[in-house]
Amino acid sequence: LTNKTDNNKFNYNFIINKRMESFEIDFEEKEECSIEDSVGQVSAEYIYVYPPGVPWLVPGEVISEEIVENIDVYMHNGFSIKGIKDNKILIVKRQ
Repeated sequence: LTNKTDNNKFNYNFIINKRMESFEIDFEEKEECSIEDSVGQVSAEYIYVYPPGVPWLVPGEVISEEIVENIDVYMHNGFSIKGIKDNKILIVKRQ
């Protein structure tokens, strides 16, 4: 990932853009997407740093550039990001 922010600057100001209800995700096709290509896509997974375990994204929310940048910052600082596997995120399949 290319981080556009300081690798030690944590951003907690996210604008939430909900496109679908989380229960609707169960009925949608899903696919994996690289984190850097996920901006603008709909998350099909909870994304959070643990601890503390507070979600940054819940299924049905649009993945913003700010969230992708924050994932990058936290990963570079050694935090465990739940919902990310091999630098990929599960999204609702693109039409």
